[in-house]
Amino acid sequence: MECKVIRDLIPLYKENMLSDETKKLVKEHLKTCSSCRNYYNLLANDTDMEIKNENESLSFLNNTIKNDKKNLVLMIISLLVSIFLIIISYVSKPIPIDYKENLINIKSDDKNVNIEFNDEVTRIDTDITTYDGYNIYYVDGYTTKTDKKSNNRYVGLKIPKDDVDIIAYTNNGENTNKILYDPSRVFENGGTVALPRLILGIYVRLALIILGISIILILTFFKKLNVYNKIRIISIPFSYLASTFFVKGKNLSSNYLVRDFIFIILTALAIYLFIYSITLYLKQKSSHKLEI
Repeated sequence: MECKVIRDLIPLYKENMLSDETKKLVKEHLKTCSSCRNYYNLLANDTDMEIKNENESLSFLNNTIKNDKKNLVLMIISLLVSIFLIIISYVSKPIPIDYKENLINIKSDDKNVNIEFNDEVTRIDTDITTYDGYNIYYVDGYTTKTDKKSNNRYVGLKIPKDDVDIIAYTNNGENTNKILYDPSRVFENGGTVALPRLILGIYVRLALIILGISIILILTFFKKLNVYNKIRIISIPFSYLASTFFVKGKNLSSNYLVRDFIFIILTALAIYLFIYSITLYLKQKSSHKLEI
């Protein structure tokens, strides 16, 4: 049988689509004809290469789908965490309770000053400072939206006399602090004024400066960075600014600095993670389009 005929039959032979008699003829011919045998081997190698390429393509597709799912899950989780923290910050936001009659009941013994609050006070904030050599213990009573609904109540406070010289209640309207305990009569003619802390406003200004510098650097020295890295850089100060707005609103003064700052940082991290996961997802999608 001629080589030309055998070569036409080799693809069918390779796929096992010939009759037994024809397969036998092709097999015998391949034993004696090196040219047809080389053609058969070449065809077999091409087929193996196609299978390998198909497997690699499938593997790449599977990895791509997995990465897309991971980025999407990360994006959703970070968004939910951001919303959760914003809601928690809102419902747990302190509602100050101004001093009034029957708000506080003070009793003292030889060792301690005992302070009891009425049902309005569900939480307290305390701070101790030194003024003209005297230790002043500041007490601040407040409640929250959740405490109002759950009817929580703060029972009382016990302060060792050896640790303090003066005890003052911070929330007293626009007046000076209400002096609750002052055996030495240091503030016989009035108390001190506890001003809200304004450092959060300084942090916001600093974040705005960093945001401006980041934009300038991106437009000048970092032009070659891809758009996703540019977004990630800008989103660092932006996340802090957005978080501060969500937690504090327009009023950046704070009587509860530690609590507010913790919520701002946690929310900022969640917002940044959300933006970062979006850039990962979009970058992955963009690279897929380029591959196609």
